Amino acid sequence: MIFNLAEQIAHLSSRLTLHPGDLILTGTPAGVGAGRGEFLKAGDTVKLWIEKIGDSATRWRNAPARGPAAKSGLYASALTV
Repeated sequence: MIFNLAEQIAHLSSRLTLHPGDLILTGTPAGVGAGRGEFLKAGDTVKLWIEKIGDSATRWRNAPARGPAAKSGLYASALTV
């Protein structure tokens, strides 16, 4: 991990207001699939479970042609808890 959790929270909270219940999702710089050439693609769903909170699922889709999401090519289309 390049930045520990406290550093990540400090960085985020200096730019936006964090509220109780906010989720901060982290990952690896190149992604865990980089060595195998596996990356998130449109139609993939990322699921997580947090004890005493429940389930969450995010489906990825192609980014619009313009705007901030266009650079990455993907963005989350929905979050359900």
